[in-house]
Amino acid sequence: MLKTIKKTLVILILLSIYLISLNITLAYYNTTSNISNAFHSEKYKFSIDGTGGSFNKENITIDGKEVTLPSPIREGYDFVGFSSSNSGNVEYTNYIDNVKKINNKEIYAKWDIINYSITYNLNGGSILNQPTKYNVEDNITLPTPTRKGYTFTGWTGTGLSTATKNVTISKGSIGDRTYTANWGVTKYSITYNLNGGTITNQPTSYNIESSFTLPTPTRKGYTFVGWTGTGLSSATKSVTVAKGNTGNRSYTANWQANQYKVDINSIIQNKTYSSGLDGFTYSVWIDGTQVANKVKDYYNKSVPYGSKVRVYVYDREGYNVKSFRDKTWTITGDLTVEPTWYDDIPPTITNFKVENLGLYNPSAGTTEGWNIRVTIEAYDKGTGIQKYQMWIKPYGNGSGSAVHETSSRVFTNVLYLETKNGRTFCATAVDKAGNKSEKSDTIRVNN
Repeated sequence: MLKTIKKTLVILILLSIYLISLNITLAYYNTTSNISNAFHSEKYKFSIDGTGGSFNKENITIDGKEVTLPSPIREGYDFVGFSSSNSGNVEYTNYIDNVKKINNKEIYAKWDIINYSITYNLNGGSILNQPTKYNVEDNITLPTPTRKGYTFTGWTGTGLSTATKNVTISKGSIGDRTYTANWGVTKYSITYNLNGGTITNQPTSYNIESSFTLPTPTRKGYTFVGWTGTGLSSATKSVTVAKGNTGNRSYTANWQANQYKVDINSIIQNKTYSSGLDGFTYSVWIDGTQVANKVKDYYNKSVPYGSKVRVYVYDREGYNVKSFRDKTWTITGDLTVEPTWYDDIPPTITNFKVENLGLYNPSAGTTEGWNIRVTIEAYDKGTGIQKYQMWIKPYGNGSGSAVHETSSRVFTNVLYLETKNGRTFCATAVDKAGNKSEKSDTIRVNN
């Protein structure tokens, strides 16, 4: 029941999200609420379109002709007032000083879109074309930042529970946002071409925070002259990869073959000739190329490691080759070669003759024997003839004679030529190596 009459009317009304109609009069109301009203002479009717916004339950108070309209709510927008047309500018605020201004009208909520900030903590990285603001109508994906030597592992920040590489701010999102770039160090590879060498404790990977020096490789018979490869313009022995470097790396070991001596010394008749001896020759090849032809002496102080050295030894008349004839060595260090000749060939006897020069003493007859001359001639192409030796072999049960080394080569007072056995005369040619050739002949005289 109406107890008092007031000029103030309180109306509880629910306004919808898009279109709100409000039929209000002081005498008649299109509402289900219990309204106490003492005015019956005026009728007001207007509607409010939220244009995307929504309204809460509110008390609308009409005080005389003044009315405060509800403020709609719309995510991502600021309400700025009402207009009498959907596309018009703001004409009214929430406060209407005379309700007749909107009586029998439909008014529309007007909005300003809110721009929200996006801030970044790049943690040492860099980024291009990153948005620094957005609004509820935008649909954007954050660009991927970069950082030298590091791999981007994702964003953390607003609305993210874990690091996420692809972050999209979808249409309808609101609020200021902050994102932090997360990084993992990038691992780069290091490969080596050792060119036949070996190495230990070499790094095969690194990252931007590493700092190290490449170890020195080794190769038998070679000297390391340096690395070539990533970032090097020439062979460099000591290579340091300093902190801050990036990228895969490749290095090649460079070598110079060690040089070794090859000395060929002839051995002739067990004597070494460091400068050789005429007539005793050999030829030399290195890696298939002849470097000396029939020489008596050879010395080379700079033969590379691994080279093939071949020596062929020629014959020398009067000598036999006692070492190798044809042999090849692989150079792994200094090499001394000793071709060897030795005279073990007996002299060649060219003339041997035994002559009876007659009785030693004709007046004495045979009792004093005969004079016998032994002639021997020989040659030796090796060491040469050293001497001749002569002697008489024993006859029957008789006696011989000692070996004579005499230039006269005549035996005097030789007895017993008249026996049936006669006497056997021997001669030997001896060369300087001690090799001997012997001839003998038997003569006798008739009584």
